[in-house]
Formats: sequence, structure tokens, C-alpha cells
Amino acid sequence: MASRKILVVGATDRQGGTFARAATEAPKAEGALENGFHFVALTHNASSPSVRELAPLSDHVSSASANLNNANTVRKVFEDERAKSEGGTWGVFMVLALPGLGVDGSGEEVQGKLVTNLACEYNVQHFLCSSSDHARDSRDEHATLSHLAKVNIEKNIKSKQGLSWTIICPVYFIEMFEGLVGRVTFSVVRSGLKKDTKLQLVVAADIGRVACVIMRSPDTYDGQ
Repeated sequence: MASRKILVVGATDRQGGTFARAATEAPKAEGALENGFHFVALTHNASSPSVRELAPLSDHVSSASANLNNANTVRKVFEDERAKSEGGTWGVFMVLALPGLGVDGSGEEVQGKLVTNLACEYNVQHFLCSSSDHARDSRDEHATLSHLAKVNIEKNIKSKQGLSWTIICPVYFIEMFEGLVGRVTFSVVRSGLKKDTKLQLVVAADIGRVACVIMRSPDTYDGQ
């Protein structure tokens, strides 16, 4: 059986990298390698340290260069994969970079919609998006910045007829509070919370593992 190619948008992110590792390192009994996954890591810099860290997985991972702010370069990746094998890109796992605290999320929204639209155009079989726990319908009217971008990206995904999709909504990542920058981030977050507020946290690697489970059984999680 031909490998099912999964384009990982954000492969150098902790979630994307763990996703590729989890799917290639899991025992065959769990169905990872039996599904014949091959991961195409989309990156703007194929020689970056994060991409080199995926080198041990070279039998199951390749890289493709594209700029998410340049639609033609992203389209070329889909075209190239279709030219290499029948069926082209089978799945997409999209993790978009946070533009930054207090930064407008319009660029993130454009990128997310671009990847989604191309996935639909090139008949991707399953589209998996890592969004945010803040991007929920009941909070749409209160969303701002990156959260608003994620709300609009989710709406665009759900509007695509015939597209099989799943959206993961992580809470705060523990890694956000690591190191010097993490301590500053923690202080900022804490200043906006009541003393008795409980903050839900998750390890980014766990999201990658969840993504692996979803891609092994996409029909089970379609539309969720």
C-alpha cells in the first residue's frame, strides 16, 4: 500500500514534531506504521535546527520549503506531492505560530484559511487543526487578536463541504512558562486572574500524540 502523505504545517513546533515522532515510533500493533504514514514537514527553512532534529525519522519524514505568507509557494508543495505519487497529500496537520502577545492575528488568519482552502482544493482526506480552547462559538463575540483569528479559521474549516476535519482545542501549554520568558509570561497571566482561578495546562507533546491517534482513525473524529 502506498504511503499516506500527511503535510505537517508547523512541523518545527513542539506539537508538530511530536506528532511525527509519535506516529513513526509507535508500535506497529497500535497501527501507526501499518497505515503507511509519510510526513512532509512544511518549513520556511529546511536547514533549521528544528528540522534537523527530525533527521532520525528520515525514512518516514521529508521536508518541503514554503512561506505561509506566499500562497504560490504553499500551492507548489501540494502540486509537487501530487506529482510524486497518485493521490498526493492524504492529510494535513496544521499548527500555526502564535503571532505574539498583544499582536494582531490577521496574518495568522490568512495563513490558516490559505492552508484550509488548498487542502480542500487538492482533495485532502482529513484535515486536522490545532486551535485554542478560547476559540469556541459561545465566545466568538469576545474574541480578539489571535483568538479571533482562530475562531475565523475554525469557521472556514467547518464551512468546507466534503472536507473531513477535526479541531483540537488545547489549553495553556506548560512550556509557555519555561525559562526567563516563561516567568515573565506567568506574571502577565497571573496578573489577569483571580487568586482562586484554576488554570488548565497541557504538555505540547501530548497534543502531538492525540493528533497521531486522530489520524489513525479519522472517521471516528470527523466533525469534532
